[in-house]
Amino acid sequence: MKRSKKLCRWMLIFAFLIVLLLILGAAAYASMFDHRVQTPAAQSYHESQFAGLYSKEIPFCNQDGTPLAGRLYAAEGKNAAALVVVAHGMGFGHRAYLNVISALANHGYLVFAYDATGYDDSAGSSTVGVMQVVLDLDAAIKAAEALPEAAGLPVCLFGHSMGGYAVCAVLPEHPEVRAVAALAGFDSSAAWIRARFGLPGALLIPGAALWERIRFGSAAGRSATEGMERSDAKLLIVHSSDDDTVPISCGLERYAARFGADPRFTFLRLECGGHGAIFGGSVTTACFALFDAE
Repeated sequence: MKRSKKLCRWMLIFAFLIVLLLILGAAAYASMFDHRVQTPAAQSYHESQFAGLYSKEIPFCNQDGTPLAGRLYAAEGKNAAALVVVAHGMGFGHRAYLNVISALANHGYLVFAYDATGYDDSAGSSTVGVMQVVLDLDAAIKAAEALPEAAGLPVCLFGHSMGGYAVCAVLPEHPEVRAVAALAGFDSSAAWIRARFGLPGALLIPGAALWERIRFGSAAGRSATEGMERSDAKLLIVHSSDDDTVPISCGLERYAARFGADPRFTFLRLECGGHGAIFGGSVTTACFALFDAE
């Protein structure tokens, strides 16, 4: 009897610890997204800073009906060869990428960019979660493809960081996408938490997964790898080995191990690009080559 009571006591303690970890994981995950984001002025560009860059406002809504701020960019006098939809990363709206957008437009692409839910000019009381970026991108692609200017153009995607995850994870919903450039992206929220925070982070993953499941239902937990497997698009994967925000182990290295022999993939490993300073030089050349081929 004493042994049975002791066993029950330990089982209760174990159950309590499991529940506590689930609560802590859910709370920690939610806390990363429970606020709005305004791009710092020092990182926010304006189209007037880029000669010949034309833009117009294209408002649209995400799956929940939340109004999002989209803009269509093009270089004056250029005939667009492809439509490129740009997905920004965590912590910055799309205007932090106007130097990239300008380069893409000046090379001859029609570029659609937007602020995700809870970012800059878009509505939303928070940024919600990782999966929200995929849902917003899905809505953005549909809005861009419906534009008269985009009629008949091949569709390509460009994403950085969380956007680099989204442009791959969204692919099953968009078989028409011909090419994808994913820079410093991660395979899944669980892979990113585990690689970024080690064992303490791994203990929080079940709670984070539970929160995602409650918030996003069956759409939760989607991985970039799954999106790549269910697509015929060509992919350029770029990552730097010194990236301490999204470790290369949860991005390029994981993809290379799975798709290294797949001719659809081009892997570009940098050694000193960090997380943000990875567009330019060989990366720009590789992006143009990828999109031009379509």
